[in-house]
Amino acid sequence: MWFGTGTSTPTGWTSRSRARSPTTGSAGPPRSWGRCFRSLGGSSPRTSWRLLPRNGGGVHEGTPPATPLAGGRTMNEILRAIQSRRSVRGFRSVPVEREKIDAVVEAARWAPSGKNTQPWRFVVVESPGKRAELGKLVTQKDMVRIAPVTVAILRDRAAGYDELKDAQGIGACAQTILLAAHALGLGACWIGRARDKEVEAVLGAREGEELMMLIPIGYPAETPPVPQRRPLSDLVRTI
Repeated sequence: MWFGTGTSTPTGWTSRSRARSPTTGSAGPPRSWGRCFRSLGGSSPRTSWRLLPRNGGGVHEGTPPATPLAGGRTMNEILRAIQSRRSVRGFRSVPVEREKIDAVVEAARWAPSGKNTQPWRFVVVESPGKRAELGKLVTQKDMVRIAPVTVAILRDRAAGYDELKDAQGIGACAQTILLAAHALGLGACWIGRARDKEVEAVLGAREGEELMMLIPIGYPAETPPVPQRRPLSDLVRTI
């Protein structure tokens, strides 16, 4: 994935410092570069770019290389990650490598969505000042203030087509972030009750964007206990 660098705009977006030529593949419409997420703070503000068709259709960027499922090994690793993931609310005051945050957001980009509308937008909050501002506005103030990174997921109403389906896709996107963070040795927690006009203003939300959740990410300072889960017999009906 290529990251453009440049100077920040008032809303927190970064601008591309060098032009990229539109790309035309062997099939499908001509493509051009478009934004995927923006970053607030950090030593080098950045914007991730992806290929978008000029006619506004779905993304034509090619799929990531497939991982062989030799002997079921990879599938077992996925299942273990799902079962071993925990909601981490205490974080060490240790910076998270930029490559890991980029990998987490890149994984989230591949979450499913209705009609492949990809209604999510990401704001990566890294600067202590922005984290402190958010900490004053949300209930889980210590989580956001101490975690070195918080990823905000916003819904772009113009990109989606159905409120329920957009919410379903963004839920899948959030779970992907949690699993990707866990796979990289990081802890994370989903904060759902954070939608507020003041919070959206700190994040630089644009017109038509609404905050869906905040996900603080960092190296765990705790080992959460194994939560109780109801037995499948209470949850599953076969008809």
